Amino acid sequence: MAAFVLAPGPRPAHHVPTHYAQVPKATPSPATAPSTCALRAALVGSLVATAASARAPKKLKTRSARASRVVRHASTKLDDSGAWSFVHLKNGDSEAKVYLHGANVTSFKVGGVEWIGLRADCKLDGSKANISGGLPICFPQFGPGEVIPQHGFARNMDWTFVEGESSDGKCVLELVDSEETKKVWPFEFRCTYTVELTDGELATTMKVENLSESECTFTTGIHSYFATSDIDKLGIVGKFKGCTYEDRTKDPPTPVDYDKDEIKIAEFRDEIYKKVWPSTVTLQDPEKGDLDIISDGGWRDLVVWNPYGDDKADLQNVMSIQQRQGIAPTWMLHQLEALESDCDGLERRWRQVQGQRKGEEHRLIQRLRSEHESQLQELGRLRETIKESKEEKPSPPSLEPLEQEAAELRREIEELQRRKHAEEAHAEEQRLALKVEIGSLQEQLQQTLSQKSVMEDVVEGLKSSHSATADSSREVRELQQHQEFLEKECVRSERRIIILDEKIDSLSKEALELCPSRRL
Repeated sequence: MAAFVLAPGPRPAHHVPTHYAQVPKATPSPATAPSTCALRAALVGSLVATAASARAPKKLKTRSARASRVVRHASTKLDDSGAWSFVHLKNGDSEAKVYLHGANVTSFKVGGVEWIGLRADCKLDGSKANISGGLPICFPQFGPGEVIPQHGFARNMDWTFVEGESSDGKCVLELVDSEETKKVWPFEFRCTYTVELTDGELATTMKVENLSESECTFTTGIHSYFATSDIDKLGIVGKFKGCTYEDRTKDPPTPVDYDKDEIKIAEFRDEIYKKVWPSTVTLQDPEKGDLDIISDGGWRDLVVWNPYGDDKADLQNVMSIQQRQGIAPTWMLHQLEALESDCDGLERRWRQVQGQRKGEEHRLIQRLRSEHESQLQELGRLRETIKESKEEKPSPPSLEPLEQEAAELRREIEELQRRKHAEEAHAEEQRLALKVEIGSLQEQLQQTLSQKSVMEDVVEGLKSSHSATADSSREVRELQQHQEFLEKECVRSERRIIILDEKIDSLSKEALELCPSRRL
C-alpha cells in the first residue's frame, strides 16, 4: 500500500516489507529517491482526472474535451477541532483524511465515493488506543511481540505534522524516539510518512531512519482496508496466473500455482500471492467502479484477507490488500533455486521409488498367490491318487509300496508347506524392511523440505542486512556449509535409493524361487 524506505542516518536505503529488517548505524551518504505506490480510482458516472479515466471500464461516460480542461484546486488543511487532529487533503473532486494519531489514512474519496474501510467498532474520539481500520502503520513490531505491544507503538502515538498547511494536497508526518518508545525499543530513530493526493490518486511513502550508533532490527507493515459495496460481487484482477499461491486458512498451507488472473471472495480468505508486484492490481466493484493499486517495485508479494462474516467487528464488505517484499543478494537467490531444484529431484525420485515398490509388491503377491494355488492343486491331485489307490483294494503284497510312496509324498508335501511358510515369512520381513527404507526416505525428504523452508526464512531475514559486511560474510559461510551438508544428504539419499533398488531386485529373485522345482 506504500513505498517503504530504510535509511542509515539521514539517507534512505532499500524497499523493505512486513518482514524482519535491519538498519545500519548512522553514517553520512548521498540521499536516494524513494519509490511510491499509488491508489487510483475510476468511478461510474463520475468526472475524474485524465489518468483515472484511461483505466475506467467501458461503461463509464466519456469525458468531454471542455470538462478535461477544468482547473483543479488542491489544499492541505489541519483540523484540530476533535479529540484527535487530522489533515484534510483535497485535489479536484478527490479528498483524503490523515489522522495525526497513528498517521492513519482513514478516508480516500473520489467524486464522493469512499474507498477506505473502517471497522464497525472504530472510535475517533480518543476513547481507544488506536484507530481500527484505514491504513494503520505497524512499527516497529508486526504481529504479537514479547516486549513491544501488538503491532508496535507507532499506531498508538501522535505524529507531528511537519510541513504545515499548503495548497499542494500533500501531508508529511513524522515520529521520533522518546522516553516512552525507549522503554520497549531502545533505539533512536525518525520515521517519516508522506501522503500525497492528486486528482483521482493517492500515493503514500514511508521512510525509517536509524539515528543510533548501533544497528537496530524491527518488523513493520501497513494494513490496507478497502470498502466495497458487495463483497460477493467484487473482483480482484491482476497478474496472478502462474504465481505461487498459499492458502493460510489451511494447516499447513501448501504452495500451489494459481491458474487465474482474478480472485473472487465467497468464503473466509487469508492468502498470499507471491511475486505479483511490480504491477497493478484492480478492485472491480460493479457499483462503485474500479480502484487500481499500483506498485512501481520494491514489493513482490500480495496478501488478500476478508473474514466473510466471521469477524465480530462486522468486516463483511471490507477487503484487506497488503504488499510485502524482501531483498536478498543474487547469489543467495541462485543457491535457493538450486536447493529447490535438488528437493524437486529428490521428491520425483521418491515418487518413482514409491511406484516401483507398489509394483513389486503387487507382482510378488500375485506370484505367491499363483504358487499357493498351484500347490493346492497338486495336493488335491495327490489326495485323489490316494483315494483311487484305496478304492482299487490291491492285494496285500502290493499295498506296501503304495503306502511307502504315499508317506514319502506326504513328507515332501509337509516339507514344501514348511518351506512355503518360511519363504512367505521371509518375504514379509523383506517387505517390512522395504517399508522401513521407504519411511526413512520420506523422513529425509521431509527434513530436506524443512531445511528448504529454513533457507527461505534465512533469505527473508537477510534481505536487507547485506550492508553489514562482517555479519553477511559469516552468514554466507554458514549458508555455504549448510548447502554442502544438504548436498551430502542428497548423495546419501541417492545411495539409499540404489540400495533400495537392489533390495527390490533381490526380493523379486527370492519370490521366483518360491515355486518348487519338482512337480508332484
